[in-house]
Amino acid sequence: MNVTDISAGATLAAILALVITVGALRLLPPRADSKEGQSAYLMNQLIAKTGEADKALAENRELRAEVHTLRQRVNELENQVAGLWSMLRQQGVRIDVTRAATNAAYNEPRRAAPRIPQDVTLSEDIPFRDWLVAHFDLDDLKVLCADMKLAEFPPVMKLEQAATHTVFEARKMGKLSALEAVALDKRPNVPAW
Repeated sequence: MNVTDISAGATLAAILALVITVGALRLLPPRADSKEGQSAYLMNQLIAKTGEADKALAENRELRAEVHTLRQRVNELENQVAGLWSMLRQQGVRIDVTRAATNAAYNEPRRAAPRIPQDVTLSEDIPFRDWLVAHFDLDDLKVLCADMKLAEFPPVMKLEQAATHTVFEARKMGKLSALEAVALDKRPNVPAW
């Protein structure tokens, strides 16, 4: 290689370096110490800040629209909840009224029904009751109650309880002497109590 080739290559390298340096300087922001540079720099900053402000303003509008939509939805939900509470209060009142009516309907027959003594009768009725127990069975007492139109006794009663019930019902309805007469007629060969 000769000297001219080296100098041509060096010149070409120097020119290339100069082009790269000028391009790089153009890409850099203008210097703030020159008036033109300052105004260009400030203009670029203003444009950048305005773009950011416009973007923030658009986001703010979107967020306000979302907040407004969410507030409307919350108001709708609050109205629905208030409606549900109102329905629940009305249902509670209806349940209380129904419960009171049901309890009254369930308990009224129990209160109105006379209590049937299981083993207690008046002292003068005890001999007659014992006579019934000695000479009648459960089926006979059922027939006797039916003949006298007395209240039927529950089928799970024992013989003593059934006899007590029969005497009690007859006394309550004022048919005790008639019951005694019918019972004696049904057992004519048995001596009275």
